[in-house]
Amino acid sequence: MNRPINLRTYTRAVVAATMIVLWSVSALTGVLRWLAPTGPRSGQIPLWLGLTKNQWGDVHFWFSVAAVTITAIHIVIDWRALMGCMRYLASAHRDPELRQ
Repeated sequence: MNRPINLRTYTRAVVAATMIVLWSVSALTGVLRWLAPTGPRSGQIPLWLGLTKNQWGDVHFWFSVAAVTITAIHIVIDWRALMGCMRYLASAHRDPELRQ
């Protein structure tokens, strides 16, 4: 069954998947830096994939910048859905019948 792909749906899916990957890599590099040894010259010891602690810091920074950028794009693309969800949650909080 070959249905045409809705461009908006495809874009939302790609942005969401990219956001998950970028935040995951950012978290992984953050944990790697947190677990790395500290002290004099610790930034010069290769940790993983031949990169030093300082180089992993640069990787972490740029993946985090990319993740924040993609998150902002995600919010812009899904603004209507976000507002609908907020309206629903606000009305469910006020109306006890909707809390079931």
